[in-house]
Amino acid sequence: MGRHHGLVTPLLDWTKSPYVAAYFAYNEYLPIDKELGCLNPVPLEPRDGYIAVWEIPLNSILKSFTELKVVHSRYEAANRQKAQSGLFTLLDSSLKIPLDDFLKEKNYQHILKKYLVPKREVIIAMHDLHLMNINENTMFPDADGAARQANLGNYLDWASLLDQNK
Repeated sequence: MGRHHGLVTPLLDWTKSPYVAAYFAYNEYLPIDKELGCLNPVPLEPRDGYIAVWEIPLNSILKSFTELKVVHSRYEAANRQKAQSGLFTLLDSSLKIPLDDFLKEKNYQHILKKYLVPKREVIIAMHDLHLMNINENTMFPDADGAARQANLGNYLDWASLLDQNK
């Protein structure tokens, strides 16, 4: 509940779905009109560069580290986490180092993968994810998510955004 309201915690968010990961990576870069809270028909900024999407195999390799734990919530009490196929990792706080440094110390840095996806594909990617029913409403299955989805406006707007971003 605290994370939902912006509480800083030592937990790192992950998802089991590469599509949900793409949604959260691209979602920050949608051309949103900050005053109106809806899609802006004119791109707000150039989308050069890349967005990082991270992958880590949550298998027996990670389970062998006593300092690194995979944390699952009780799904019946965590609708957002369930919708997002989410889980967390928790690194022993006494170490006071980032996860990538921890893995490097253990000689396991190779298991943390970084994928760079082009920012210029944000509109196309988010449109495709919406067609797969991955959007504000399904990722945040509550009144907040419904309001966020409504603020994005009618999805007929996607057509003009797609034309501008070809």
